[in-house]
Amino acid sequence: MKKFLFLLLVFPFALLAQNSFPSSWMGIWQGELTFYPERHQDTIKVSLEIAKTDIPGTYSWKTSYSSPKLNTVKDYLLRERDSSKGIYEIDEQDGIIIPCRYFDNELWSILEVEGTIIIGLYSMKDEELRVTFPSGKTDLAEFSRQFDGEDSPEVKSYPISASQKIVLTRVTEK
Repeated sequence: MKKFLFLLLVFPFALLAQNSFPSSWMGIWQGELTFYPERHQDTIKVSLEIAKTDIPGTYSWKTSYSSPKLNTVKDYLLRERDSSKGIYEIDEQDGIIIPCRYFDNELWSILEVEGTIIIGLYSMKDEELRVTFPSGKTDLAEFSRQFDGEDSPEVKSYPISASQKIVLTRVTEK
């Protein structure tokens, strides 16, 4: 009975916390991009601005990259597809739309570009927004199967060849 009461009291708050995305992430975030394995000697500064737009269920998702050799802005939109199920999309505003899934304070995506699989993970932890993009080549796929024979499914796996990591801290709330 105590477990039931605990769940009854805590569950609605867990739902509220889950539903506060993306509004709880709004603001201007700043950090530095790190490549693994390290291949760039320049420090690339990153700024991410998440803000409401005039369109319900649509948020500005603007990322700026700055270094002595690189200055670029990715002016994307984050849209709710079905926020009750954690289903969103990032619209690059050039015809490319990336489906995303939000759960447990993390926004996930998977895509393939020119033979490279990229996993996108935005994770809120301890007031930091941690961004990770591991990637691997599809032509390096490895195949395996359980030892028990032909009835087991073939497993295709991909070695991770590189990753980008950004730890962002909020400098301004929206």
